[in-house]
Amino acid sequence: MIIGLAAITREIVIACRQIGQAVSDTYAAFVASTIINPNTGTFYVDKSLDEGDARYLVEAAVRKIFSRGDPSVETLRLQAIYDAAFLDQARKLQKEAKQRGDQQAKLTKEIASSGNQQDQKQSKSSLDDFDFLASLYRKVFQLLLLRAGVIDKPIATKDPAVEREVAAALESVFPRVGLRPFISLTPAEREAQLGELCSIVLGIRLFNQHVRKGGVGLTKIDQTQVEEAKKFETELQKDIWAVTELCNSFSDILMYAGIAPSALNDGLADKPLQAGENSPVPPEVFDQVRRELLYQRQHLSYLMSLHEDVATSAERLQKACAALHEELGELEALIGLQSSVPKSQVYPRFDSLARLYQTCLATHAWLTSRQKLADILRQSKKDYGPKPSVDLLRSAQQQKLINPMSFLLMHKDDEGPPPMSGDPTETPIRLTLETTPEFLQLPLDFQGFCIWSIVKQRGLLTPGNPALGVVKYKGRFCVFAHEKALEDFMQAPEKYFLSIRTACLRSPELIHLLRLHSDFPRPLCSTCCSAQRKPIALH
Repeated sequence: MIIGLAAITREIVIACRQIGQAVSDTYAAFVASTIINPNTGTFYVDKSLDEGDARYLVEAAVRKIFSRGDPSVETLRLQAIYDAAFLDQARKLQKEAKQRGDQQAKLTKEIASSGNQQDQKQSKSSLDDFDFLASLYRKVFQLLLLRAGVIDKPIATKDPAVEREVAAALESVFPRVGLRPFISLTPAEREAQLGELCSIVLGIRLFNQHVRKGGVGLTKIDQTQVEEAKKFETELQKDIWAVTELCNSFSDILMYAGIAPSALNDGLADKPLQAGENSPVPPEVFDQVRRELLYQRQHLSYLMSLHEDVATSAERLQKACAALHEELGELEALIGLQSSVPKSQVYPRFDSLARLYQTCLATHAWLTSRQKLADILRQSKKDYGPKPSVDLLRSAQQQKLINPMSFLLMHKDDEGPPPMSGDPTETPIRLTLETTPEFLQLPLDFQGFCIWSIVKQRGLLTPGNPALGVVKYKGRFCVFAHEKALEDFMQAPEKYFLSIRTACLRSPELIHLLRLHSDFPRPLCSTCCSAQRKPIALH
């Protein structure tokens, strides 16, 4: 009997619940997708499973889930929770927009096609039918309530004050006597006029709100929302600085704490050291620190991606809000104390007000959804926030002061000849700012981390330095932390690509962090990981 991942996920959720811990389907699938089959050296979910393999996978996944405090498990948990929330927020916004859009589209279509009979006799009958015209006018009014009433709710709410204001604006802009020429238009022309009408009425209500004579039910957009967005952006930047400092501390330990002071004085300065060799730090401690760094790097990656989204949205909100209030001020000056103003002067401004307001509203809703993601990251930090050992960090910083380049001693020796590429004619190409016009737009693979450090320095995640150049190989763009790393990769690129795959099998959480989903189609719950945000461009 062949058993699929969905069935395995259900069994894991049930088993965890029976033991006393509730887990989501997403997290259960994440963990199940990272269990290695010891007989094949690959993930269990890479192939169809029989009942025996499925039972072992469920048991192994449950044991892993209950390994709370283990950096690798906590990283997977963070990935599952954050990405599930990311998708949930996106789906919620889409659902609300679709729900409202479907209502508006249905009404618009009914109005645009009303009285559009095939023969002139039926059309003339519709034009003279009072009940038909009254019904059509009510539909136009209902459409306005959806698009110019309480527009930030997925379902229109009834409010007498809103209805009175919308009715007055409708009668002013599009009186009932205008229905006959409206019916004579084509459906496409009617839809265009309905769109203009909705924008104008919304603009009227926004102006009424501005002069404190209406606008009931409309969310007020002012400097308050802009200041909240900027505050949110600043808080995220502070979080980034704090986590960056932690990442630097963990990196220093991995790069320097493993070198005994005597190593530089014992003729070993020109020889690479293995973990534990001439080192005061046991290999298992290094592995713990490496995995804790990986957790912090994932946390930092989410923060940076979130900050980029928030900074862009905050700037868009600020510009749209400023333009909105500038338009309101100019419109107020134009109308002044005049009893009437030509429609040709005010209607385009009402339309502009509506468009700017809708931009502000949509951007503010997006920022609100990002706030929930930030709350998840902060809660995760409270639940599990590994910090570097004070003693190890002090030792590392002392070694760093003595010889800043001594970290090059801590890397693995090559084991045998490097494997050949599948295409021996393909060679790595070093791209620089001087030789590549689109250099600053190059997408960095592996999230901009140096793959030499991952392979050579016990899985150390170190950001690459694009100033050294970007190496293109097999359609991927790689950056490196220092010149030696770049040169080594240029000599044997395929070896590093294969070693990265091995590193991901050893630490499956790297797949998601480095965005290597295409290399591992099934692991890490591809349905959840499909919400891939754009990578952070480190150059």
